[in-house]
Amino acid sequence: MYISISRTTCFQEASRQLAYIAAQSSPSQPDAAEPIPLFPEESDEPLLQQFWEAACREADILLSRYRVGPCQGNTCHQYAVTLHMPPAFDPGLAPMLSGLLYAFFTAFLVAAYARTVLPERAHSLEIVALHQQQRLRDALHLRRLPIRRPPVF
Repeated sequence: MYISISRTTCFQEASRQLAYIAAQSSPSQPDAAEPIPLFPEESDEPLLQQFWEAACREADILLSRYRVGPCQGNTCHQYAVTLHMPPAFDPGLAPMLSGLLYAFFTAFLVAAYARTVLPERAHSLEIVALHQQQRLRDALHLRRLPIRRPPVF
């Protein structure tokens, strides 16, 4: 099973979520809450790259048991991994696994960026990231139940 997560797509989704969080932070002044850009300036690119690499390392740890071959995840533009799942793993769950990995990356980036920009909300966003991590871990351990058929005489 091959999974690829785009850095740009994750950053765009994280930026949308951060804009929503910023808008909710000041409901009394709706015009004052400008979206928090996740691509503010070129000077922030090393910080964003550091967040991306940390998310890749966390995903590598989560997927290490099932990963085939060397780690391909620490590229600048995407996280790509090939997984060898046990025979009892339902192949129909592959899209769900990909979606959960994407949600984990997005939540991780939001929490990491919030530690810098919105420290008052960082704790709750870190809990969301941990929840996504647990959901991904649970999905990795899902297995099909064997079908028991009565013996034929």
